[in-house]
Amino acid sequence: MKTATTKTAPLFLRKFGPLLGAIAFYALIMILRSADIINGYYMQVMLFAGVNVMMTASLNLVNGFTGQFCIGHAGFMSLGAYGSAVITTLVFKGTSVAPAAQIPVFLLGLLCGGIVAALVGCLIGIPSLKLKGDYLAIVTLAFGEIVRALLRLIQPIGGARGMIGIPNYANFFWIMLFVVLTLWLLRNLIYSPYGRAFIAIRDNEIAADAMGINTTKYKIMSFCIAAFIAGVAGGLYAHVLSFIQPDSFSFTKSSDFLVYLYAGGSGSLTGSVIGAVLLTILPEVLRFLADWRLVLYALILVVVMLYRSEGLCGGKEVPFLRIKRSSLYEQPLFLPSTDEQDKIASFLSFLTQRIDAQQKYVATLKKYKRGVFEAIFTRKLRLVPKARQSDWTAFKLSDFATRITRKNNGATDIPLTISAQYGLIDQRDFFSRVVASSDMSGYYLLRRGEYAYNRSTSNDYPFGSIKRLELYNEGAVSTLYLCFAIKEEVVLSDFARWYFESSQWYRGVNEICAEGARNHGLLNVPTDGFFNTVHILPSDIEEQSRIAAFLSRIHEKVIQAQEELEELNSLRKGLMQQLFI
Repeated sequence: MKTATTKTAPLFLRKFGPLLGAIAFYALIMILRSADIINGYYMQVMLFAGVNVMMTASLNLVNGFTGQFCIGHAGFMSLGAYGSAVITTLVFKGTSVAPAAQIPVFLLGLLCGGIVAALVGCLIGIPSLKLKGDYLAIVTLAFGEIVRALLRLIQPIGGARGMIGIPNYANFFWIMLFVVLTLWLLRNLIYSPYGRAFIAIRDNEIAADAMGINTTKYKIMSFCIAAFIAGVAGGLYAHVLSFIQPDSFSFTKSSDFLVYLYAGGSGSLTGSVIGAVLLTILPEVLRFLADWRLVLYALILVVVMLYRSEGLCGGKEVPFLRIKRSSLYEQPLFLPSTDEQDKIASFLSFLTQRIDAQQKYVATLKKYKRGVFEAIFTRKLRLVPKARQSDWTAFKLSDFATRITRKNNGATDIPLTISAQYGLIDQRDFFSRVVASSDMSGYYLLRRGEYAYNRSTSNDYPFGSIKRLELYNEGAVSTLYLCFAIKEEVVLSDFARWYFESSQWYRGVNEICAEGARNHGLLNVPTDGFFNTVHILPSDIEEQSRIAAFLSRIHEKVIQAQEELEELNSLRKGLMQQLFI
């Protein structure tokens, strides 16, 4: 009997200890409140602290555990606040609701507010979560400000004045209940396979993708769950304050949650609780210092960030927010039979070996291609019989090319950019967005077979790049590009295509920008100077044709090998996702 008790007690405490602790804390606060030790003002501060815990914990899911950077979290809070307030105040007429129906109406309002925030989070997340770092931060910031501006314009919900008369349904019981539910939900989510996928994306998104994790899906999932919790917290906030207005959810509000998160410790639920509670209560504790409290508050934050940059908790969790390692070992694992395991392992090993071999083959082909290019355009390799060989001729670019300055004037809506692999390609396909001006009428109109020179430098193209339009009949390019067509009677366009892929063409460009003058990443190459650059080329059309055909075959082999490698990687990724995720 004694032995059974000693084994059962710790298990009981692990399962129900946090709940019992929350109940005991609630009872203590109620006793202190009834004895007037805690007055109504400090009670309201505690309610706001609970709301802030929910907001900070939900933001932690996105920023701390998934590794994204959202700075417009107050936007989701506002959607939840207004969504909930509309249900309880406008649909069910607020205080006119029968007492027995108030709780169901209140819970319905919170649910609707959370769903609205989650749906909007999904709509925002699908396009924006393709971005990373600062770009994602800018998008989420803009989203928060757009929501606030729209709320100011919608008069049925009060416009800039805000909504008043919201029933005061949210008391300490409901705040405590939803804080506990939020922490319980996030704790179990983080230690689930979904949570491990979130953390894998945070630690190394490229590696996570290679292991078969659908990174876009999991980032959107994290974003939507966080938005739902923020929406519910916003609903609680509205029913605590009984009044909301759009300016209550400005960027300042979002920055508060960021401060709570990083002061407490990103990637720690314990840190979310400590950061939100401490920094909500601290200004009130320091209120006797009048305006000096703001200075001391900011000074405390500076000291924390200087000497505890990982936050107060540093990624650590208190026991009841951390799943024991032994508990993880006790989780059931669904494994195939040993025979099936052997077959899976053998096939994946074979597939990995095949991918490694294909990668080496692609690298060898690329090296061979570079060597052939160098040999041909330095005339070490000739593709015509020795009897027909003649010296190559010095041509100015203007001798075999005609500049193009025709304006688009609405002829095409395809904005082109230059890609190392694909050449001139639609910006929407390459960037997943348009970076060109909305009005492209002043752009140059480029037609299939014509060339564009981009003076922007890169590691692969230290003197810019010249590409031929292959994929579309027409396209528009910025006037920063120098465009031209090849005079086929002098130089074959197919030959010129490969010549401009070599390192020989930019010798002339190197001479006219020998001082290395650059303007915001653009080579300072004058137009006249560019068309006067000298190029050593074969005058024999037959030799040009043979070179073009030979290099085309090599290029096709490289492309084919790369496509096979991509197919093998996709196959492995799909199998890994189906087998282990």
